[in-house]
Amino acid sequence: MYKAEIESGLEVRIHEPIVWNIYSEWKTRGLLDETVSVISNIPEELREPVIYSYITHVHKEKGLFIDLIGEEVGVSLPQRTSIAASADFLWALSLMIDDLEDGDLTRNHQESCWVKYGSERTIEAAKKGLFASVKRLLSVTGNPLIGKLCLAYVNLGMDSLRWHRQMDLRTSQGIIIRNYEQRCDFHGTFPLIALTEVDCVEREHERVNLSMIGLRNLNRAGQLINDLKDIVNGDLYNRSFSDIRNGVVTIPLVELYYLLSKEDAERLQMMFGKRNLSAQHQQELFAMIEESGIKYRVWKRIEDSYASALSHLSSSLSEARLLWFSQWIEYKRQNAMRQLEI
Repeated sequence: MYKAEIESGLEVRIHEPIVWNIYSEWKTRGLLDETVSVISNIPEELREPVIYSYITHVHKEKGLFIDLIGEEVGVSLPQRTSIAASADFLWALSLMIDDLEDGDLTRNHQESCWVKYGSERTIEAAKKGLFASVKRLLSVTGNPLIGKLCLAYVNLGMDSLRWHRQMDLRTSQGIIIRNYEQRCDFHGTFPLIALTEVDCVEREHERVNLSMIGLRNLNRAGQLINDLKDIVNGDLYNRSFSDIRNGVVTIPLVELYYLLSKEDAERLQMMFGKRNLSAQHQQELFAMIEESGIKYRVWKRIEDSYASALSHLSSSLSEARLLWFSQWIEYKRQNAMRQLEI
């Protein structure tokens, strides 16, 4: 029942060939079936919010990428499938909490999970989803360390959200980048470490490490794109400068702060964390952003991150498997360039 619901919910929202190809490969490799098995371990009354979040985020490249890397280094089934599927599943759970913490009302043009189901039900569903994921990983791998690692990396991600709230526009970019990584490690670093714990010979660990660096750079580029979208071209998702309004520190905002004149920097500081921005405030922000050239400075960082990702992944993957990554990166690049008018 849940399989058909997830399939129909995802497929009606897929419009790009590369997104469809990744989804089809993801499904062919058994990652959807594995996800359904995880969901069956969630109390029935809490499954709906988890499925909703899982469908809201259409892209399923995270699990596929872990599966490709695991296949490259010889990790066998079904352990590889279970670990790979956890990447997309844990990501869906994280979005439930992330949107609640940031006060985001929408996710991919739909209501955020907490808006639709309420804060308490969303939090409880995410918790039960996490327990279900750990239970499934333990059942399939038979390795208690995998469960402990999963919880440790999820807790690190949760801690990163709390640390993020303590940052301001004068926080160093190095600290923010490390925070980015900690927010992503549970769906990138953790699954790759898990692969080495179940069925990966020691001589392949170096390739896993290279892939780990590659994924970190890929995820960093994606985060920078999302953060840049929030402030460029009138806010493409109609969130009305969500990060500025909610006081969420990002690399583009910190760079912008230091590029501005003292007077404009003080104006930005005044608007930062101010829940309601007037039309005049928004016009001021548009002018600051345009005149600063921040869009192109951040875009250069995005390009560098993607180049580094491909460099490391090309040292660890066959050409056929690397092609999935390079096609995905090119899709993300072109899509972002169109939206950001670069």
